[in-house]
Amino acid sequence: MKKGLRDLQKVCAIALAVVMLASPLLTPMAMAQKTTQDTAEQGSIDGKRDGKESTMPVAWMAIGCFTGGVSWIYPEFWETSVPKTPLLGKSPEYATTYEDAYRKARKKTIQTNSCIGGGIFYGSYAACCLLSAAASTPSSY
Repeated sequence: MKKGLRDLQKVCAIALAVVMLASPLLTPMAMAQKTTQDTAEQGSIDGKRDGKESTMPVAWMAIGCFTGGVSWIYPEFWETSVPKTPLLGKSPEYATTYEDAYRKARKKTIQTNSCIGGGIFYGSYAACCLLSAAASTPSSY
C-alpha cells in the first residue's frame, strides 16, 4: 500500500513540475493574443469617444437649423481627418479600428445633431404658422 502511495506522490510531483516549467513558456503566447484583441477593442472604444468629443453638437444643431436638416448629407461626401497624435506608438490593429470608429462616431454625431436642429427649427416654424393661421381665421360665434 505504501508503494502505491509513493508512486502516486511521484506522479503528482512530476506533473506539478511539468506545469510549473511549462507555464512561463505558455503564458506569453496567451497574453500576446489577448493583448492584440484588447488593443483592437480599445482602439474602437477610444475612436468612438474621441469622434464624439471632437464634434461640436451645438454648432451642428445651428447648421441644421439654417440648412433645414439637409446638412446631414455633408458627412457623406466629406472625408473626416483623424488626428494622428493618439495613434503614435500603437499597433496597426489599434490604428485601423480607431480610425474607423472615429469616422463613424463623428459622422453619426454630425448627422444626428444636424437633423435634430433642422427638425426643431422647422417644426417650431410650422407650429407658429399653424397657430397664426388659426388665430387669423374669423370665428363665427
